[in-house]
Amino acid sequence: MTLCVPKEGSCVTREGHSISYRLAGPDGAFICAPRMCFIAGLGAYCTIWEQQLNHFRAFCEVLLLDNRDIGMSGDPGGWCWTIDSMACDVLDVFTEIGWDTHIHLVGHSMGALICRSLLSRAPEGQIGSITMISASSTHKCWPWRLKGVLVMIQLLCADNWEQRLMAVMRLNYPTRWLEQGPACDGWSGTNRDAMVRATIRQAQGNRRISQATMLRQFFAVLRFRAGPLPRQGLRVLYVAGEGDVLIDSSPLRKLCSEHSEQSVLLLPNAGHNCFLQCPTQVNAAIESLM
Repeated sequence: MTLCVPKEGSCVTREGHSISYRLAGPDGAFICAPRMCFIAGLGAYCTIWEQQLNHFRAFCEVLLLDNRDIGMSGDPGGWCWTIDSMACDVLDVFTEIGWDTHIHLVGHSMGALICRSLLSRAPEGQIGSITMISASSTHKCWPWRLKGVLVMIQLLCADNWEQRLMAVMRLNYPTRWLEQGPACDGWSGTNRDAMVRATIRQAQGNRRISQATMLRQFFAVLRFRAGPLPRQGLRVLYVAGEGDVLIDSSPLRKLCSEHSEQSVLLLPNAGHNCFLQCPTQVNAAIESLM
């Protein structure tokens, strides 16, 4: 099967700023291919989903989008950003490209909260499933870990590339795994070298994400309180790394016994960016929902 060249576009939202997006999939099969939308977390470009794009584009129509003021997306201005307003940005992109039914949502960290908000705003039948990676399983609170919060503060306060890169590594990957070799990308060095290469590659061609943008995203996360997930008719998957320094994954252990329609994938020795550490397992679990 041949793959089409990814289509790049820009959608003007109801607030007046633009959201940049990319569409990719199997050539000539968009009419019947499943639809997937991947939403990145705080301070991340949509290119962070490279492992998922390479897998799913062979048989799915894949939508990657940059959140507001990330990549080529515009800045709506102001300081009072909300998760709900970012969810409306995504809905505007769906309208732009004509996606109105059975979309499979995948969100990481802050992106998972945007997915939660989308559920309460999307028309009935528009969302087919939701995968939440490194996110809370409860609507009552965000389960912060103190160690992760301290590293997050270091990331938000970093004023140069080296400091920011160091904080990104500490926040998203277990230290022991980073020091292991050979490198997970098949090149020289350790896993740390592989993740540094991946971070640099994902940022290529994109403008630097400002501290102001990350702070506005961070405050939006702090203020968000999600409603409960629908009890019937929605397939839900939680994915978490047991070595995540930011999010407490322990509530997920009892989730399967309480909600048969909700699935859980816990990854030993994986961190906050578990979908990059363990792409094969994560991609297989997402695919099982479709």
